[in-house]
Amino acid sequence: MKNYDKMKSRKESSWTKYFDHGGRRVTSVEMADEWMVDLSKLFLGLRFAHGAHSQLYHGIYKDEPVAVKIIRGPDDDENGTLAARLEKQFNREVTHLSHLHHINVIKFVAACR
Repeated sequence: MKNYDKMKSRKESSWTKYFDHGGRRVTSVEMADEWMVDLSKLFLGLRFAHGAHSQLYHGIYKDEPVAVKIIRGPDDDENGTLAARLEKQFNREVTHLSHLHHINVIKFVAACR
């Protein structure tokens, strides 16, 4: 068990260098204004991938090529449980991607609701 904890700690610390923490804990609430997209500067291209509740498109934002992810909740979510989970996942994704800087991960640019 000791070796597992040691490996886990080493694995976690190796990823922390790719995150820009700024010396403080970041919450998804504070990211809302900072990362809001200006929709007048976004041009949507062709869809290149999709999942159960999202689609990915090629796009141009402020004259730079971007990937655009559009999340849509199901129509039959009467009590809103799935929509709430998708919203929470979206907030978590924005928070993490906005602080992740790695050559093999696409740069986070903006988000909107």
